Amino acid sequence: MRYCIERSLVHSAYDDSGGEFSFSYSASESVFAGHFPGTPILPGVFQIEMTRLASELATGQTLEIEHIKQARFLCPILPESEVHLSLAVQCDHNTCHAKSVVSVAGVAAGKLSIILHSV
Repeated sequence: MRYCIERSLVHSAYDDSGGEFSFSYSASESVFAGHFPGTPILPGVFQIEMTRLASELATGQTLEIEHIKQARFLCPILPESEVHLSLAVQCDHNTCHAKSVVSVAGVAAGKLSIILHSV
């Protein structure tokens, strides 16, 4: 999954407090083959992992998920869509709190709040 997300990252601008990230998932990605046949959508777990990866890039730390405080998936993300992730992250010692909004064409597709810890 991580490799697929990294490969799909097309733009990023960030600093240690967050940033803006854009992803584009090709319809040929294997994740769409089984989720769901005939009506492919990006699995919600990808939004969670996109938030974790963006947090790693912003903070320069390797992070693991400690707790998912909120994960609201508001609308499906279709293949070939340009997916935008807006991230705010705050770290204290080895714990980071990341909040993200995932959107497609200006419409919120997900809202996440995740506690991460550095490894």
